[in-house]
Amino acid sequence: MDFRTTEAVEYYSTIAGTIKKTSKDLLLGLHLSRGLCDIPVAVEENIDLYMYQSGRDRYNQDLSWKLAEKFYSKGKRFVNAEICYEGIGYRGDNYRFNRSDVRKAIWQSVLSGAEGIGYGAHGIWNWHRKGDRESERHLPSFTWWEALFFEGAWDASFAKWLVDEFDILSLNPANHLLISPNVSGIRIAKRENRCAVYLPYDTEVTLDLKGPIHEVHIVDLGRRIIMKGTFEESGEGVKISQPGTNSDYLVLIEFD
Repeated sequence: MDFRTTEAVEYYSTIAGTIKKTSKDLLLGLHLSRGLCDIPVAVEENIDLYMYQSGRDRYNQDLSWKLAEKFYSKGKRFVNAEICYEGIGYRGDNYRFNRSDVRKAIWQSVLSGAEGIGYGAHGIWNWHRKGDRESERHLPSFTWWEALFFEGAWDASFAKWLVDEFDILSLNPANHLLISPNVSGIRIAKRENRCAVYLPYDTEVTLDLKGPIHEVHIVDLGRRIIMKGTFEESGEGVKISQPGTNSDYLVLIEFD
């Protein structure tokens, strides 16, 4: 959905207003076009939930966290309803999104305030079968049966387990705590006794954290394993050692 014309604004504002008047207890949400976050006041005043779309533009995957930051500032609940579909690619681009791209979109969204994501696999969303007509925009589709075996679905389900097990949705976006390295793809969320950090590659990271740390865990997202992390506390902050895993990963910190 978008609001490119006055007719569209009038249409959606009328629908939203009518639903709210007749069904006040219902949760009303918007499924927005890729990259959209500016919503007309006449529509937004009746909306409870935003479903934004970081989308499948290979060169703008930072929308997963950039849009999340904007929606977080609105003070309403939101999810990233359409991240990059695993296996999808565009003709002429010579690239297909893989499970690593999916993981990055998931964790950059969640640690920036999104309460969930929508996983998609190229072949499932279009229920493609051999011999079906192909899209003129996309690289040839996988069949729905082939797409059932994509690993990214397991990464998404593992993310759901981690979110529940470590109560990650109770954390608040806190990227101001990052001292080094100065990489925008690193995302941080924190509350009083817990902090989570997403790192897109193996590196040492220093955080502006105060208070004694109880323990640190490293979650290798590529292998879906959890291990102890090593750290050093000093006057400059907390330095988390490079874990030695050639993958994106989470750092989960618990304070005493």
